[in-house]
Amino acid sequence: MIGRRLLEIIVYDKSCRIGAKLSLDELADNSEVGDWKMPDYRLACRYAASQGWLVIDEDCLTLTTAGLAAA
Repeated sequence: MIGRRLLEIIVYDKSCRIGAKLSLDELADNSEVGDWKMPDYRLACRYAASQGWLVIDEDCLTLTTAGLAAA
């Protein structure tokens, strides 16, 4: 699932921990997110947020405790 892949990129590729914030620009640098189309990115964000893995505030994503545990 694309939402889980987004979570893996944030936790493993970007080495984020609970409370870490990333923008789309930071995610796109040196990761496959830069190759995704915007609808795919938005779908992944919505799914991850619905699972409680990420908190979305405009273009900033914040990793939650549940997100780190799910990765």
